[in-house]
Amino acid sequence: MAKQNKTNSPHHRSLRWVVISILFLTGTLLFRSVAFSQQIPTPIQQHKPSQKPKKIIQFKPQIKPVSPAPQTEFFPPTQFQGKIIYQREINPQKKVIALTFDDGPWTDTPQVLKILKQNNIKATFFLVGKHLQMYPEIAKNIVEAGHAIGNHTWSHRTENSDSATAAKEIDNTSASIYKTTGAKTKLFRPPAGNLNNGLSDYAKNKNYAIILWSVDTEDWRATSSLESIVNQVLKQSTPGGIILLHDGGGNRSKTIQALPIILAELKKRNYQFVTIPELLKL
Repeated sequence: MAKQNKTNSPHHRSLRWVVISILFLTGTLLFRSVAFSQQIPTPIQQHKPSQKPKKIIQFKPQIKPVSPAPQTEFFPPTQFQGKIIYQREINPQKKVIALTFDDGPWTDTPQVLKILKQNNIKATFFLVGKHLQMYPEIAKNIVEAGHAIGNHTWSHRTENSDSATAAKEIDNTSASIYKTTGAKTKLFRPPAGNLNNGLSDYAKNKNYAIILWSVDTEDWRATSSLESIVNQVLKQSTPGGIILLHDGGGNRSKTIQALPIILAELKKRNYQFVTIPELLKL
């Protein structure tokens, strides 16, 4: 009887089957694991900053304080309406004085404004209507700079005027001042200081204060020199006074040269400068 082969015994066949099954199962699991791992996306690496984030600085806009609006009504106190004023009678110890300029606006007016600004001084400008039409922007600059405004007729008229003519000269000028600058005024200066030609009478009936002067520099004269203009001011100035100067109507180069000297000398004498409305309210 032939000897039986051990490798073909039932025991060995069962063992081979178990090993094959284990290898098959292991291969299947390994294949699925690889396939599954390929389907899973690689996680995105989060960037970690190497230092702390910078603090965000919020910039707040700088709001500049709003400058007060310039005064736009130049009315005299009730007791001065319809009155003629050469100067203000005040305590001599109160050393105030008013600068006034006639016949503008003019090409020399900006220079006058510049000098006044440099010295932080406000003045009063008596405007001619037809000049205001020629230089409206300069008239606006006068008011915007904080100076006072007065009426000096439409055409710088010195001739006798009936009521209708006076009305046109004064009313049209005040209307043009308001239309151009937004300012209203009840201050009137008659050209050449003429009180007897009908213009001042009409202005008084309309409650204007008639503003003349106590210091005449005569800067309008072609023969006046720089020295004479300055000397006139220093000789005639008193507390409560009104100084007559000109910024328009002709060449005012001498006035522009004299103005810084006048201001410096009066400051040495402890004078303070006011507008006509301020002077009348003292």
